[in-house]
Amino acid sequence: AYCTSMSVVADNKIFVAGAISYDSIFLIKYNADGHIDVAFGKQGYVKTKMPEGYSSITTEDFCIQTNGDIFIAGNVSNQTTGYYDFFLCKINANGTLDQSFGNGGFKVTDVDGANVNDYAGSIEPGPAGKLLLSGASNTNFILAMYNVDGTLDTTFGTKGITRVNVGGIYRKCADMVMEPNGKVVLAGYIGDDFGSVRINGNGVIDSSYGTNGIFRIDFGNSYEYSNVIIRQPDDKFVMGGWTSYFCADRAFALIRFSASSTALYWTGNVSDVWENPVNWNPNKIPDAGSRVIIPSAAPWFPKISVSTEVNSIQLKPGSMVNCNSGVVLKVNDGN
Repeated sequence: AYCTSMSVVADNKIFVAGAISYDSIFLIKYNADGHIDVAFGKQGYVKTKMPEGYSSITTEDFCIQTNGDIFIAGNVSNQTTGYYDFFLCKINANGTLDQSFGNGGFKVTDVDGANVNDYAGSIEPGPAGKLLLSGASNTNFILAMYNVDGTLDTTFGTKGITRVNVGGIYRKCADMVMEPNGKVVLAGYIGDDFGSVRINGNGVIDSSYGTNGIFRIDFGNSYEYSNVIIRQPDDKFVMGGWTSYFCADRAFALIRFSASSTALYWTGNVSDVWENPVNWNPNKIPDAGSRVIIPSAAPWFPKISVSTEVNSIQLKPGSMVNCNSGVVLKVNDGN
């Protein structure tokens, strides 16, 4: 058996979810003192087999609705094709499987076809008792909205699902956070960078976020993998994960950013000229709303010839920015 997620509820009781032998999932409830709450389920836990037609099951996350209902999310491998699909499982507040939900308590969603792996990442309560389930499939970050009965909310995105093509050789959508305005920020990794996507409450990508709705963070000459995001009271976000250089020198990694600023990464591909868009990724000269990152290694470090301003600038160890005589670089935020 292994545990994949845990949550502490208002009365300080603790829920833990996971899987057993890749054919069953479980949910355990503990009292605040660490003893099992025997009033929940069967002596403190509920265990259920995966649905028929599937060969393995893994859990990723769970959420608890205001009425006490619990939804566990994860992945099931199709017995015929061997590919993974999303699943939801509903547990009643008393710890019994809700057989009326989906098919015998489970709802399986094949996001992108029989021969594609769909990997769930996280689940959160949505508006009006609905459910939001994030994940990845093909080159897409995925956000799906479900009605309380397990059917997809077809008013959201495209028939209940939003797909955002983030590219990258590898990608994973591991977590999400909801904003008070109904927008949802998905977080994980894209290629070897931290990556995130913001989606409006109706399932349409928020093109004002990052670059066309996608925000990538490159820590420099290393591989970065994010698995969690939180929103601070000042509306800034913190993403956490780890970084390594060819599987060595591994370290925890954190980055804080504002959703209102656009990240621009210095590449120095052609010269040291700050004002040349080809030296930036994406190809755009920084402005007052830009969040600028200068990596530790580049063919050239930037040289500014005309006074300018940016929202913030981050200089990686060993990097630098040069200014011509009399030129000023104004930083508006600095965070």
